[in-house]
This record gives sequence, C-alpha cells and structure tokens, in this order.
Amino acid sequence: MLRRIHDSERGANPVEYAAVILLVAGILNAPRKEEDMGISLFIEDQVHKRRYMGGVSELGFNRIFEQAENGTLISHVHPHADTMFNSSQLQLILRELDDISTKNAEFETEIESFRVLVREVIKNRGYLWFSGD
Repeated sequence: MLRRIHDSERGANPVEYAAVILLVAGILNAPRKEEDMGISLFIEDQVHKRRYMGGVSELGFNRIFEQAENGTLISHVHPHADTMFNSSQLQLILRELDDISTKNAEFETEIESFRVLVREVIKNRGYLWFSGD
C-alpha cells in the first residue's frame, strides 16, 4: 500500500492516506509496559566522552529508583527523558543511597554496585548520564 501511495503517476486516494495515518497512530500509541522501556546508563569524562554502562534494569538499578523518596535527586531520573548528574550532585546521591540502603537492606548488592559506579564518576570528575526511552 505504501508503494501505491508514493506512485507519482497514480497518486493516492484519501482512504489510502487515512489508512496509513491510522496505522502509524496505532503503532505510536500501542500500550507498552513500564518495564519494557529502558533507561540506558552512561558515564562521561570531563570532555563528555561517553561510555555505555548498560541498561538500568539489566544492571538491577531500577529497584533503587523505585525506592527513592520524592524530592531526592535519584527520584528525578525520568524514564522518558535524559538526566545528567555532575560530581557535586553525585556526592548527594551517595547520601541518598545510604538512606535507601538503611530502609531496604535487601537491595544492598544493587546499591553497592551503583555506589562503585558513582564513586568512579566522582573520582574522574565526570558525569552520570541516564538516557530515557
């Protein structure tokens, strides 16, 4: 059908255009589960050279974000937008991780992995970049 719409000799009728519009709208509005959407995690150095670390859920960090209290820096990581933290903000995030760890000892493995990553970024005076779906 798409080939017929773009046929310069024949053109397309309004029904064919409407069918394509409905098809595209259906694809764009198809329901997706939150867990199907991913946040990619990158670390950047001072000159913004970016290194991919993996997906937040595959690294197990999504459980940390679910436990973050409203108003904390961690709670502002958005699943559909980019979020970047600098070294100063990451110092605060280390304290937030301590709070989450105190209340959720069962997540200590994931929290410690995240702490290691945060400390590496701070040591290199870089940035932690979350790229939402």
